[in-house]
Amino acid sequence: MPRESLWFIRSTFDRKQTASNIVRTLKQRIWIILCYSTYWVWMMSVFQEPTAIFGGLLGDASAPYAQWQIYVIWFGPLVVMTLVSGFIAFWFKRTRIVFKSKGYQSCIILLMFSGAVLHALWGIGLFLDNPEGSLAILVIRSILVGVGVSLFRIEIDRVFGYVGANQTLFITAIGLFIAMLVVLVLTQLPWMIWLVAALVLPAFLYLFYWLTTKTITCSGYYSHGIKNKLFIPWKFLSTSFIQGIAFGAMSGGMLLLCSLDSGWLVGTGSRLLALLLLGAVMLFLKLDYNQLLYKLGFPFMALGFACLLLLPNALQLGGLLAWAGYLVLDMVLWSLGAYLIKNDGLPATWIASFPGAVLSAGTILGALASMFIVINNVENIAACGGLMAIFLLATALVMTSSRNIQFGWGTSRPYHTDNRKERSVEICNFLSAEYGLTKRETDVLLCLIAEQKRKDIGDVLCVSKDTVKTHTRSIYRKLLVHSSDELQEVASAAAVQLGIADD
Repeated sequence: MPRESLWFIRSTFDRKQTASNIVRTLKQRIWIILCYSTYWVWMMSVFQEPTAIFGGLLGDASAPYAQWQIYVIWFGPLVVMTLVSGFIAFWFKRTRIVFKSKGYQSCIILLMFSGAVLHALWGIGLFLDNPEGSLAILVIRSILVGVGVSLFRIEIDRVFGYVGANQTLFITAIGLFIAMLVVLVLTQLPWMIWLVAALVLPAFLYLFYWLTTKTITCSGYYSHGIKNKLFIPWKFLSTSFIQGIAFGAMSGGMLLLCSLDSGWLVGTGSRLLALLLLGAVMLFLKLDYNQLLYKLGFPFMALGFACLLLLPNALQLGGLLAWAGYLVLDMVLWSLGAYLIKNDGLPATWIASFPGAVLSAGTILGALASMFIVINNVENIAACGGLMAIFLLATALVMTSSRNIQFGWGTSRPYHTDNRKERSVEICNFLSAEYGLTKRETDVLLCLIAEQKRKDIGDVLCVSKDTVKTHTRSIYRKLLVHSSDELQEVASAAAVQLGIADD
């Protein structure tokens, strides 16, 4: 079969299969897509949008401590998320306890709803000529929101670990598109609609999550990986921490600037650009996780920060590019987390809580650093952008060094082998997990990838030729292929995605 002239360009078959997989994900995983998009919009309504919606009004308020309320609104849940996620990671490592009851999941939604109620009460009080609000309401609201978000993130990661890395990437992309449309509509409506949305969305969140769990038939869904040895995915953690620093640096300056009139346009443009970037990569390029993270997400964030330095009067452009890079990074990290759960056997609680704590801590650090630089002189935002651009490009270079990838980190943990058979086993296990193959189908797939004939496969597995034919047919159907050549293309694409393709 002729090889493509450029190994990183997807073939026509690859593009068609990716499109088919996206359509299949949309049909089969519609409830988790709606669940993720609802979670995303709710986060925006109680966690991020208030800094833009209420920020300008608080900034103009005459009350001597009006400005600090924005800091509590934004920093409060972050501090709680850091503490709660860190505690859950430590506690889970010692106990390995997973809560499975519907009552526990209902309590999470109740926490989120209660946080939204206090958030609405504070918002209404603010617009009734009471800009000071109540410190008690803001603190309790931050606790409820932070705890609810931390706990529900675990359940989202558990579902993503069940569906696998590729479907998670498709789900987050489609979910972000839906959320983008909803947020775009909400930003054009009166501020009160945001408060109503924050109150109503937890009910839909629970409904979509319940419908999602109804489609899960795996008996070990909650117990997955709890007996396995818990290794620390250092590269995943360090990337999450750097992502948090970048997010904090972007948001910290905006807290001081309060609100931009065109903030909704920057937000919508960045989400659309992120989806176009990721969609173009999925359809036309073969990139592994390292390349998606450090040659796409990080450089785009760095480009956005560099615009703040080179074009200080074009804050919107810098923000758009930086946010787009951040969103690409976020979707890829959700996918990589699903890979760690499904393919490396790590529990969802561990993958959601430990990196979640690191991400929140990085966000706090980045926000405080940017605020320290900008607080005395808003024009210093250009210097902040330059420093962040250099930091992101430097870390991207370190993360993608040949020694780092080949002998230090690998895709999710150190990968040392140059043995072709071991690589084939890893490719086979990845495809088996992604497409839901049975154990016997996985054995047959390994032989097919090695290009063995049916008779030889039957001899190796001690089954008849007809049985091999039946399993092969089932494998082709699940992987959406029709020939051995197409199967080899799928295996080749998986090798590239995992960063273990032959040079």
